[in-house]
Amino acid sequence: MRRFHLVLALAMSVPNAVAAAEAAKATFPEDRYLWLEDVTGEKALDWARARNAESARVLETDDFRALEKRILEILDSDARIPAVEKRGAFYYNLWRDAKNPRGLWRRTTLEEYRKEHPAWETVIDLDGLGAAESENWVWQGADCLQPDYKRCLVQLSRGGADAIVIREFDLEAKAFVKDGFSLAEAKSVGTGWLDADTLYVGTDFGPGSMTTSGYPRIARVWRRGTPLAVAETIYEGKAEDMMVPGYSGGVGAAWLQKGGVLPVEGEVDMRRYSTLLAGASWMEEYGNPDDPKEWEFIRTFSPYHNLKEGVQYPPTLFMTSTRDDRVHPGHARKMAARMLEAKQDVLYYENIEGGHGGAATNKQQAHMNALAYAFLWKMLPRDARRAHPEGLAVSEPSK
Repeated sequence: MRRFHLVLALAMSVPNAVAAAEAAKATFPEDRYLWLEDVTGEKALDWARARNAESARVLETDDFRALEKRILEILDSDARIPAVEKRGAFYYNLWRDAKNPRGLWRRTTLEEYRKEHPAWETVIDLDGLGAAESENWVWQGADCLQPDYKRCLVQLSRGGADAIVIREFDLEAKAFVKDGFSLAEAKSVGTGWLDADTLYVGTDFGPGSMTTSGYPRIARVWRRGTPLAVAETIYEGKAEDMMVPGYSGGVGAAWLQKGGVLPVEGEVDMRRYSTLLAGASWMEEYGNPDDPKEWEFIRTFSPYHNLKEGVQYPPTLFMTSTRDDRVHPGHARKMAARMLEAKQDVLYYENIEGGHGGAATNKQQAHMNALAYAFLWKMLPRDARRAHPEGLAVSEPSK
């Protein structure tokens, strides 16, 4: 009888949930720019490329190119102090420069590191690996088994996305382990060593194993030599996501309320944020837009739904990344499109790689930084620019 009551309750809740969702949708007219949510669709990418070209026409002056060159020289400079992480007897570093845009994962000893010009031993050449495998690998880190530090779980992503491929690596042989532990591309979290032959794994195990925003809800213990499918489940959570506090949804709202120039990789369509990539994981923080009562409040800080006719908004440069699989690029695309439709002063730049961080190489980072500085300089009052006739020029550092 109890089971019957549960089934009846669930059945009765379905039309109520559908009615609530439809009521919430009815509070805003049909979204004409939904097609821009098609991340890699040719129509959406053509739109992004056209916007990139317009931003280049406006911002990429001779001063811009000189600044971009100088920023890249700084990012690629051999004078940088390599950030290192100690693993066993060695100190490891991921180094990117002009010759190695994707980077070298390399190591040295403490004795060498103290020298002015340390001798480094290459462990993984990311550019060489990507070329050999026809992949645009971006380094995401390595979890190495203590205390011997002989084996690591190397994490690589395509184009800088949050989704990663995990592969077992032999630090002594400096090679990936044949038939070793390997996880296909997914937003794997909580994966690490239990011992030399056992892993804790949180990944995509198939239908029903991920949360609504695409993160693992199941943790398993995986033993070497056995199929991942038979790994023992040790934890199983709900399909709904928990709160990720203090996230970037406030970026767009703050811009709308206070004025500004550079919303980067923040949520602006709070009506659809929960359906876009990792958005569902922030519902505990922002609320459920499918609930009419909650949407009534959420709408007050949704920039996409608060653009007002007849209001001239501050000049804006939107910057995002196609490969950002955390905050959907559709947020920036759609907001820019609506503002352009309203004849607002808007520029837009979308990096085709980069992930949530925006850039996957130093060259990409230099380009995006230079765009931001060029835009800010352009927006300065004329008197302020006259006071600095050197413009965007960057002097060489003193020797």
